[in-house]
Amino acid sequence: MLPRRLFTYRNATLQKRLYSQSTKDALIVNKIIEIINDKDQKYSTKYSNNNNNINNYYYIFRQYWEHNSKQYFTNRLSSPPVNNINESSINKSIPAIHHKNISIVNNIAYDNFMDFILRNKDKSFIVRGFYRRELLYNINDPIIRSKIIKDIDTNIDSNNISKQDAFLWCLNDTITTGDLTMILDLYILYYKSNPNLQLDKLLASKLLSAITFNNPKINHILLDQYIQLDNLFQSYNETLMLTNFQFYSLDIMTQSLTDNLLLQKIMKRKLMNATLEPSLKDSDKQLKINVAYSLIKSDCRINNPAGVHTTWYQIENLFDSITEHDLRTICNVFKIFNKNKAYNDNCLDILEKLPNSYIYNNPLLLPEVLNFISKISSLEMAKKVIQNMRQYTTTNIQELLWNSKNYLSALLSMQLEFQDYKNSNETIKRIEELYGSLSSQEYTIIIRELLKKNKADTILQAVKLLDSIPLKKRITLYPIVIDRFLEWNLTKQSTLNEKIFPLINEFLIKAHQEDPRHELSMWEYISSIYIKYLVKGNSQAIVQDSKTEYLDLAKYIYIRSTTSSEKNIYSYNPWLVQIPSDIKLKITRKNRLVILRTISGSAKAMKRNDIYLWCCSVFNELGVPNLELKTDWIMKKAAWNKRTDISKINHLSGDSLSE
Repeated sequence: MLPRRLFTYRNATLQKRLYSQSTKDALIVNKIIEIINDKDQKYSTKYSNNNNNINNYYYIFRQYWEHNSKQYFTNRLSSPPVNNINESSINKSIPAIHHKNISIVNNIAYDNFMDFILRNKDKSFIVRGFYRRELLYNINDPIIRSKIIKDIDTNIDSNNISKQDAFLWCLNDTITTGDLTMILDLYILYYKSNPNLQLDKLLASKLLSAITFNNPKINHILLDQYIQLDNLFQSYNETLMLTNFQFYSLDIMTQSLTDNLLLQKIMKRKLMNATLEPSLKDSDKQLKINVAYSLIKSDCRINNPAGVHTTWYQIENLFDSITEHDLRTICNVFKIFNKNKAYNDNCLDILEKLPNSYIYNNPLLLPEVLNFISKISSLEMAKKVIQNMRQYTTTNIQELLWNSKNYLSALLSMQLEFQDYKNSNETIKRIEELYGSLSSQEYTIIIRELLKKNKADTILQAVKLLDSIPLKKRITLYPIVIDRFLEWNLTKQSTLNEKIFPLINEFLIKAHQEDPRHELSMWEYISSIYIKYLVKGNSQAIVQDSKTEYLDLAKYIYIRSTTSSEKNIYSYNPWLVQIPSDIKLKITRKNRLVILRTISGSAKAMKRNDIYLWCCSVFNELGVPNLELKTDWIMKKAAWNKRTDISKINHLSGDSLSE
């Protein structure tokens, strides 16, 4: 006979409330107790798997389990680290955890608890999860664990079930009912409840194999459990080794997470750093590199240089030479570092590690190198590149380059940057000879070069050239011109300021007439430019003012533009919209991060923590974790400090960069 004190329903216990320190926790627990004690079964009948209300109760139970899990985890973190666990040191290193205060079975009449379980366990996985967790919460109490198992499983008649047997029964019961989505949760809970025990690695591997099957509907649940399992092993200073089957299965499951980009990235980083079984050591490196390459490709696609930076420097030295890496991946890494000014020094780092024979015989990489030199405006590097090309580039590659559109465009850009007009004319003739006429790419280079000067005659020359270009090619040039015009308007550097907005409107009307559905990428650039000057212009204007409503407007426009059900209906000229809240911009995966970085940077500077934290949450949703946000901030701060130092040196010496 069990002691009456253990299972007697006591009103005093309920009145005390289970979690007196938290009203929310108390409400959750009391709601569960109300459901269990309901004699009319008005709550419990809703536990049928066919009933839509099951989700409401699942949420309540889930909150209860998550609260308990956090308590275990907090206890785990507050305990000394476990190194070289052995029986003699275990009990001294980690304090025992008392579970009764966080277990419902200890705060309710046991007969009511079991009656509720037996009525509903066959028709609800929530109830099955409930009694299994209650069992594990009380796994160290031989009376309660034996009682729960005996009352549920009539095939067991022992009154003295060991802790290990109770744990294995719980897992077998889960497998029998097909509730595989909770099996790793139970394994983790058992060891969080008993941190003094050594991990059963073989059992963990078997359970992991049982859940590594591709099912897009539940992959996010299973992969999250794998992450928690790996974290558990790390907390024990142990390594969770993967078999070849497990690795490939987890990789396939990860690829399906198109609606959960943050979890997808976390999983890819886990796989990239996973340890494979000794028999797979030969393929270990290549498997990790393939995952890393897919991460780099994804981050390049959404213009996330911090993600590329994090991944690249994790895998850069996995080969004896950097040249053993995939050529296209090296080019993509170099290109995104070049595209984002704060990462330009990383381009130099890559060039220093690549041999000249590799750089100058690489038709994919060499154009990016020329673009980089044009961007940083280094005449010394330009001369060195021309010299090295003569020395290292083979005849076959030279011929290939002289027929390459990308190379010729990059060469033209470098020639115009350093005012080598004679050779630039030859390059233009070569492009026209091969392709009939200049493309938007070459016109962009020429227009950008003209717009670098603030003289009225060169500006008019650029506008005149723009008008002479066929409309289809001209459209892609509008964002560059508009961006430059707005920069002049902001700094009052041009004598044509009063004509800027009429010109912008003229450009956008023509673009809208040509592309009324706004399918061209130029509209994504226009969106980024609008937010840039909405934030930049207002932040400069109110340096001495605490008002930052423009940040609220930028946030509102972002939300409206990304959630509106009206597709392909955008404001063709947001600068003319009389009611700012009516503005709708074209925001896609290509410009989302650019726009969010603009808003978050201003929010941080203006100390609008609410807007900044909102930006961080959206970054997370888009697959950019907080670690990468921190990396990006550090890189930008370092680049800004470097530019400031150079400016001070030039000021003191009386020199300038142009000189």
